[in-house]
Amino acid sequence: MPWSKVKKGTKRLAKALQKQNVEAEELFNILIDTEQANEKDLPDTGVGKEMERILSPLFIESPQYGTRSMTVLSIDNDNNVMFT
Repeated sequence: MPWSKVKKGTKRLAKALQKQNVEAEELFNILIDTEQANEKDLPDTGVGKEMERILSPLFIESPQYGTRSMTVLSIDNDNNVMFT
């Protein structure tokens, strides 16, 4: 069973990409989501429920573990690449 954050992120990304032009800021706003999953949506990974709760957001913030970087890579119709 995939983490609920994977399903949530995939759904939000697919919705954003339906637009003709998507700004990097909108994509970063998806990536910085710190909302924790509901208890029922936490997978049983073996690290314990408290750690699974800490790991459940798309963007992880905790003293012992966290998201270190995010990247948005975009390619326009002229094959120009922007790495943000």
